[in-house]
Amino acid sequence: MKADQWLADLKRATDFDAWGQFIEAAESYQRLCRQISFTMVAPQINLTTNQKELCNSLVTKMNLRANSLGSPEHPEDVTLDELRKLLPEVECLGKELETCFTCTTVSTSRPEDIPFLEDSDWDDYVVSNGIDRLKAVSMEEGKTYMSIEVEKIGLKDAHLHRNPFLTISVKDASGSLDVVPCCNTPIATNVESNYVLFRSGVALPKSIQDLPENFVVFFEFKHYKARKHKISTKCFSFVDRNILLKSASVSLELYRKPTDFKRRHLNLLTTKPLYLQLSVSIVQA
Repeated sequence: MKADQWLADLKRATDFDAWGQFIEAAESYQRLCRQISFTMVAPQINLTTNQKELCNSLVTKMNLRANSLGSPEHPEDVTLDELRKLLPEVECLGKELETCFTCTTVSTSRPEDIPFLEDSDWDDYVVSNGIDRLKAVSMEEGKTYMSIEVEKIGLKDAHLHRNPFLTISVKDASGSLDVVPCCNTPIATNVESNYVLFRSGVALPKSIQDLPENFVVFFEFKHYKARKHKISTKCFSFVDRNILLKSASVSLELYRKPTDFKRRHLNLLTTKPLYLQLSVSIVQA
């Protein structure tokens, strides 16, 4: 989620609140609290003292408001008008932080500690709507290009993961070399039954011909642990070149952490029929 969306989300929450849709309002307040809290502990986002104070104030007030809406036993410590008065400040904050939320490269030395990515060649290739993704790639005539859409991931405790996202990396056959910079998907905000919904993905910035013959794409499912103030890897999956080229839809097994890029010691996360589901698009330039 980008900071410039916070204003729209807060407006939506206060609108629900004003219309008497208290369940929707409480859920919206709580969702926004998670997003802001996630930002505050991101090591690559250096908030000023004033920005931290505003974030803390906003999170505290929204939590109090959500609690009062969710249960008649909670007093109305924060009114709707108090939250509406914060809208101009949230708008300014969003503009200040806008550049901090571009999708960027992950340092492979400490992947579990980094919730956001630094500048990379994939900035233009990772988008959340999955529309015309390959158009952003500079294509060479006669070569083949691939886009991978992450539809959803099946987990028995899908609803328990805060700020879930996937780190996608493309490795050589040995698993020791990143053949393009790795990248994070946007944070998933929707859960249905046992599935976290992503509906986002990447277009590989290199043609199939320019990638190693037996390249492998890895997907690491990560989420934020509030108590430990860190990003944790839950599980991972992978798919090789041959399967990607043969199938438009792919369902992948999930394996227990830690991520084994060499694929020598694989342990299934669950025996239940829960998978990472992908859609693959191939384009000839």
